[in-house]
Amino acid sequence: MGHDIRVLTEAELRAAMRLDPATVDVVERAFTALAKGGVIMPPIMSMDLEAVNGEVDVKTAFIPGFDHFALKVSTGFFGNANLGLPSLGGLMVLLSAQTGAVVAVTGAVDLITDGERVVECHNGDPMMTRVTGTGCAVSAIAGAFLAVEPDPLTAVAHALAVFGIAGEGAAESCNGPGSFQVKLLDLLFDLDRQLIADRVRLR
Repeated sequence: MGHDIRVLTEAELRAAMRLDPATVDVVERAFTALAKGGVIMPPIMSMDLEAVNGEVDVKTAFIPGFDHFALKVSTGFFGNANLGLPSLGGLMVLLSAQTGAVVAVTGAVDLITDGERVVECHNGDPMMTRVTGTGCAVSAIAGAFLAVEPDPLTAVAHALAVFGIAGEGAAESCNGPGSFQVKLLDLLFDLDRQLIADRVRLR
């Protein structure tokens, strides 16, 4: 049986998402909860693959009472440059805290689902795998979208799309990973409405 997928227009997205003091307050409260012991955050699981000069880290955390939590798998294979491949990679999985169902998976193509509907996000650029912190950043952005959009599928799908669009723009104008990070942050701060409308690729 088919299910409708709700897609926000540019105007609706702009009206719903505001990087304002209220959003900053959400982030501040999360760090406060962590400092006070109100966050379930197990130690990082780390595995070394010495034979190939690689490592894998798995990270997660959960604030009791929240509807979702994220699981991050981060890889570093430091001989990949000799193969013409990125040294850093991994994925993020957003899961329901009620059922354990997968809500979203990030990768070359991001998959977002609520267990019934599925949305593919085709925005992003391979340069995003060559810097650290993109997984953490997109998790924070998804949290901000979830704070103002009642439909989690819509919120996460559009958060990933906007982050991917910023990554595409940063990759087009950067000189390498160092300048990419700076340009990514600048574009997230000042994304153009028309750019989002022209480049969003959700299916």
